[in-house]
Amino acid sequence: MKKIWAMLTALALVCAMLPSAMAVDLSKEASGLTNNKTTVTLTVGGNQTEVAPASDVVFVLDKSISMATRAEAGAMLTSLEDEVLEKGLDVKVGVVVYSGTAQETYPLTKITKGVCEKIATYIDGIQYKSGTNLEAGIRAGIDMLEGDSSSVTSANKHLVLVSDGVTYLWGTGTPQSIYVNLDNTRAASVDYVNDYWAYHREISVDDYSAYTDAAKWIATAEANGIQKLITTYQRDYIGTDGNDIEPFVPVPIDNKIELNDGSFVAPYSSLEAAIYMGGKAWQQAADKGYNLYAYAPDDYLTGNEDGSQYYPWAPTFIKGLEKIGNTYTEVYTDTPNGVDGMFDGIKNSILYEIQSGTVKDPIGYYYTFDGLDTVKLTVGNVPVSRDDSAPDGYDVSFDGGKYLVKYDSEDGPKGTITWDIKTPVEQGKAVALSYGLTVDQSKVPTDRYVDAPTNGETTLTYEPTTGGKEIAEFDVPEFTLGKKESIPTPDKEANGKETIGDVATGDIIPFTITTSLPETIAGANADEHTMLIFRDTMTGLELVDGTMKLTINDVTINPTYYEIEDASTTDPKYLREGNTFAVAVNLSAINTDGSLDGLLGEEVVVLSYEGKVTAGMGSEVNNEAWVNDSNSDTTPGKVTITTGGSGTLMYTIGGAVLLAAAGALFVVNRRKTAG
Repeated sequence: MKKIWAMLTALALVCAMLPSAMAVDLSKEASGLTNNKTTVTLTVGGNQTEVAPASDVVFVLDKSISMATRAEAGAMLTSLEDEVLEKGLDVKVGVVVYSGTAQETYPLTKITKGVCEKIATYIDGIQYKSGTNLEAGIRAGIDMLEGDSSSVTSANKHLVLVSDGVTYLWGTGTPQSIYVNLDNTRAASVDYVNDYWAYHREISVDDYSAYTDAAKWIATAEANGIQKLITTYQRDYIGTDGNDIEPFVPVPIDNKIELNDGSFVAPYSSLEAAIYMGGKAWQQAADKGYNLYAYAPDDYLTGNEDGSQYYPWAPTFIKGLEKIGNTYTEVYTDTPNGVDGMFDGIKNSILYEIQSGTVKDPIGYYYTFDGLDTVKLTVGNVPVSRDDSAPDGYDVSFDGGKYLVKYDSEDGPKGTITWDIKTPVEQGKAVALSYGLTVDQSKVPTDRYVDAPTNGETTLTYEPTTGGKEIAEFDVPEFTLGKKESIPTPDKEANGKETIGDVATGDIIPFTITTSLPETIAGANADEHTMLIFRDTMTGLELVDGTMKLTINDVTINPTYYEIEDASTTDPKYLREGNTFAVAVNLSAINTDGSLDGLLGEEVVVLSYEGKVTAGMGSEVNNEAWVNDSNSDTTPGKVTITTGGSGTLMYTIGGAVLLAAAGALFVVNRRKTAG
């Protein structure tokens, strides 16, 4: 049973060390129980490594982005370069610029000194070109990320889209588009459909709410046959003035598209077909597990003063991409001040895992918190000193208030630790909080075993570097507590065997007793409970002086660490009538508080000694031995000795001899040496 208990404990610790499958790296570990005490460590972020993983960043830029946006992208790259070089990180950046096609690119390039300045210059030099093909830009960005054959994982690849959302072309080769008849007399040119969108859809121009959820809009469009329309009517777009599409085959509005179920819908325009194809490309990037970011200026939400260029569905659709995958989206004010900091989320997601967060950690039912003095913090495995004082409402502060801790004894059955992280958690520098717990023996059953988690449900509520709120849960370690075995049964051999014969009076017999240290000690007499006493009769034998030797895990123990009492003692605690000798152990030396906590053992303990056969042996004699915790004896173990003919001895295992006591004293020696 003791080995099973040890295996269960080890399994619990191994499980506690497994990484959590969350958006951020979380782990919770508990050290082994020593004197019923353990140290719990919560670790947040950093991939538990000293070096952040390699990252790829690809910008997908509409050729019409403003100078202010270009300048902000350059500023972000300059800031990113400084930190990447300072931390020695491996980060590559590339750029895709799209118009009618996506042929203009700056290949993925590792950030070294001056690289980001070159990329910023490249972005500044983007020239306006006719045509807008959102799908081509996104797919070119995917191809660039896929083309990196290094060890960068999908979770560390970043795709950044900056677009106003106005698009009417699609396809990764020759761009495709469609004409749509507005009525039976007029045809809308490919790019002018932006102005006629509301008229074509026969709804108010202000009714663009469907685009707030791009995923839902795409699903609806698919159900309404948009893919069939595209397949049937798309043609090569070969011109630059919006009217050159060959052959000229407009989608007739009076010949509606028939669906598989036999129903009909009005055809979609080139705008709707183009954003559908762009949204499908975005979905592919999300399926690959990339970190996605989408930005759109708010220009078209209000339009010009004369009411022109009012295309509110365009930036709304870009914003609506947040419903596809884990996307950070923003509709920004495109002014020199309005774009400040717009790319911080990208930079932070490369350098950090979280912006800030709060850990709620309730203490488990079977434990008590060891106090605020045991609370410690490390960042990147480097200890962080406490501040002299903590803000109101907190008990402990680290690093100028960047990390704050409080313990609320009234929250939950054993109280709750709250850990506030007020600063970004840097990639490659895990933040770890540790504290001590002690098993509450008053809660531990004595008639059964229980699985005892060190804590209740422990969560991290955090703000990702890309915004919003997320909740992640820690795995919680546990120990098996409760009923323990009594004093281990020793194995005894004579001359390396269980039986021995042809032994005469005066013969010297080598004995060995193999056992382990006790797991617990019963009894609790207020005055004497710290004494553990082993008694043995040795009938028909006498102990040969100077032959006793004690080893634990093959290490010889100095005899000064255990005390042998012979039959001359007058103290009944040590010897009773008929006893030959006893071994006494003062347990108060093991635990500084005098308790019996932590007397657990799996060590291999071997006591060897020699016994001399004495005269007067009968045909069968039982040698009995007991273990006593100053409260009551154990059931005696017996060694049966028989003679016959020239004298034959048989030794049967069962005696509880000196060794476990000596093992306990060895623990005393080790503790003293460690102190």
